[in-house]
Amino acid sequence: VKGLADYRAQVNFPNPWPGGWWRPKDILEYGLIASNSALETVAKHRQDILWGRARMARDVMSASGVDRPRNFVIPPDQHDLTNAADLIDVLRMHGLEAFQTLEPKEQEGFSLPQGSVLFSTRQPYANLLIELMEPHDYPEVRIGSESRATHEPYDVTAWCLPLMMGTNVISLDGPLRVRKREVTGNTWDFLGWSSETTTREDSWYALSPKATANFHAVFRFLQQRTSVQQIVHPMRAPTGAMGSPKVWPAGTFLVRGGSAIDAVIQETQAVVSKVDLEPAETLETVSTSTAPERRTVALPRLGLYQSWVASTDEGWTRLMLDRFEVPYAILQNQEILRGDLQLSYDAILIPEHTYAQLLHGYRGGPDARYGSRRPSRFSGGLANEGVEALRQFVLSGGTLITLGESCHLPLSKFELPVSRMGGDDPPRNMTHGTLLRAEVDTNHPLGFGMPREAAVFHTASPVFLTELPVPGRDRSVVMRYPAEGKLVLSGRGKHTQELRRKAALVEAQYGAGRVVLFGFRPQFRGQTRGSYRLIFNALIEAASSKS
Repeated sequence: VKGLADYRAQVNFPNPWPGGWWRPKDILEYGLIASNSALETVAKHRQDILWGRARMARDVMSASGVDRPRNFVIPPDQHDLTNAADLIDVLRMHGLEAFQTLEPKEQEGFSLPQGSVLFSTRQPYANLLIELMEPHDYPEVRIGSESRATHEPYDVTAWCLPLMMGTNVISLDGPLRVRKREVTGNTWDFLGWSSETTTREDSWYALSPKATANFHAVFRFLQQRTSVQQIVHPMRAPTGAMGSPKVWPAGTFLVRGGSAIDAVIQETQAVVSKVDLEPAETLETVSTSTAPERRTVALPRLGLYQSWVASTDEGWTRLMLDRFEVPYAILQNQEILRGDLQLSYDAILIPEHTYAQLLHGYRGGPDARYGSRRPSRFSGGLANEGVEALRQFVLSGGTLITLGESCHLPLSKFELPVSRMGGDDPPRNMTHGTLLRAEVDTNHPLGFGMPREAAVFHTASPVFLTELPVPGRDRSVVMRYPAEGKLVLSGRGKHTQELRRKAALVEAQYGAGRVVLFGFRPQFRGQTRGSYRLIFNALIEAASSKS
């Protein structure tokens, strides 16, 4: 039982299940009983509940400071405007009121452009707003007044949405007096951020890799067999305002306009709106005569590893891939053991698992955690034969992508110029779902579209050390923790100075292929949308060839 030292009747666990048969019918009845009980309770006490909610809202507004409310402002000049709109939608979905400013404003040393989105604490859900928008400084709770030992956090210690979504938010302590209007309906359309849906035939258009939602459009283009190209170095094009040159970042996608493209864009916007994701940024015309080195983007053939040991990280990975319509195949032990993986896949992604889970899966006997009565076809792991099949896949040109603890498998079984800090006994209590600051190489294909600094979600995650690259054993450090300055952006961190200058994301050459090692969780619980594009970049890099 989570959070309990042992499975017995106690004050906060008065009625343990005694054991016996537990079938799907019991699971359904359990949920129905709980749901009907909740409905019956609120029906019987409707007036008390509604009055209590109103009183709570009144008290919250009073405590939040009616005369001096705080304000959180989301300016329109964002690195990723699509994620900013997504953040606004998430807050509105939870009952928070948003307003758009109708004039520019100078306050508390900040210049707030016209069109900024404002969330004030002068509303009933002010406490929720503050909890989601502010960084967190996790308290140190000692075990007894005479003890130096502290209670370890049970779950994550950071959930600051602006950091997780890569959105710049300005916090103001005083009242903000400015002309404004309430945001209603579709956020993207209301704020005037709608995309162009009509392109000129045979003209080139660009989609910035800075916008996470643009990857959704790119994957749709590829599935429709639309030609997509990508520049691999920054490009200047004289299309900026006032005649100034427009600089397109490395990783920008290029497509030719026309009715077929227009149809895909409109379909993508409809799907994106339906699943609460934002449409792609406005397409802007770009001249191919100024284009530097380009490559043709291919649709990745992705295998997503699924162990018999259920992994929530795998589920969250599937959710991200499904929302962005990235095609993939579930890859289980039996198929890996058959070998020749390079014939079917460009990339294999292994969500977070421990080394033992990957190698052995569920086992019976004295090592069994949940008992040994498990059919053999649902037991076991990759074993040495499966590891060898993965090794041959990479040697033959495939890309192996590991998230979090899964890196232990290639680090132990492949000869990579990368090692884990602490080796087989890494530090475990540095972070507990903490947001750390990391520096990004935005000119590396895995870093395309990222800001130069980003928040990464680190929860006792691996930290990498690398060797000097030599021919045949090359490696690239795509993200590293800074040598100086603030490191812990939100949540709890202990002895984090040891992380300075260490690598967070590494791409290592291995034979004709590559191993991509994520020392953090870029898709954690579907919340860290600011780092989704790192995975998308890895998939595109695995499948694309230069043209």
